[in-house]
Amino acid sequence: MKIVLMAVLLITVAALAYVYYNSNHVMEMVTGTLKLVGSSVDADNLEGKAVKPFTIPKGHCKAYFPGDPHTPSMEQELFSVFLYSGTSEMMADKQMTYYLSEFTAPSMGVAIVNPNDVSPFVQSKFAELKLDSWQGGPTAPVGNNDAVLANNVQSDVIKAQNAIDHFIDDWAKNKKATIESRVGTNLYGGRFNGVEVTGHLANEKDQFRVRCFCDYPSKSIVLIGVAGNAKRVGATSASKFLNSLEMWQ
Repeated sequence: MKIVLMAVLLITVAALAYVYYNSNHVMEMVTGTLKLVGSSVDADNLEGKAVKPFTIPKGHCKAYFPGDPHTPSMEQELFSVFLYSGTSEMMADKQMTYYLSEFTAPSMGVAIVNPNDVSPFVQSKFAELKLDSWQGGPTAPVGNNDAVLANNVQSDVIKAQNAIDHFIDDWAKNKKATIESRVGTNLYGGRFNGVEVTGHLANEKDQFRVRCFCDYPSKSIVLIGVAGNAKRVGATSASKFLNSLEMWQ
C-alpha cells in the first residue's frame, strides 16, 4: 500500500513539475512576443535604409518606406483609427516615425449650404486670391486656385478642401498638437488637393510634418507624415518619404 501511495505521490509531483515548466515556457514565449510586437522602434536608425513600396490594403495610395511598415500600437498612433474608419501603417527608429494612413470621410458628401461654413483656411485663400486678382499680381500656389477664383463654394474641389481642413483641425485637437504652419498643396497638378501642416505634438519636443490629401470620388482622406526629432523631421530624407506618396482613384 505504501509503495502504491509513494508511486502516486511521485507521479503527482512529476506532473506538477511538468505543468510548471511548460507554463513558464509558454509565458516566456508570450511575453517575448508581446515585447516584440509592442517594441517602440523597428531599428536604431532607418535613415539611409533601402526603401520599398507599400500600398495600403484595398486603398488608393502607396509610399516608399525604409522597410516593412506595420500597424501602430495605440501609443504609436499619429492618426487614430478609432476616430475615423480606415487603415494606418508606420515604421519607427529612435528619432523619427514614418506614417501612411487612409481614412473614410463620409461627411464630404454634405453640401456647403452657407459660405460661412467653409473652413478658415479656405476662406483665407478666397480673400488672398481675390486680392491678388484685383492687384493683377500672381496667385498663391495652392491646389484649389481654379475653384476659388470661380468663387464656387459648392464645387467638389472646395468641399474636398473643406473636409481636409476639418479633418486636420479635429486631429490636432484630439492629439493636443500645435499647428505652426499650414500650406496648401496638391498632387498631379491639382488632381488631388491637400494641405501640409507642421508643428509640434503635445510633449512639445516632437515635431511633425503631415500632408493630407483628399480623393473626393472615393470619399477618402490620405495622410503621409513624419514625427519626432526636429532635425530629422526637417531633413531631406523625410522630404523624400513625403514626396514618395502616390495616389489613384
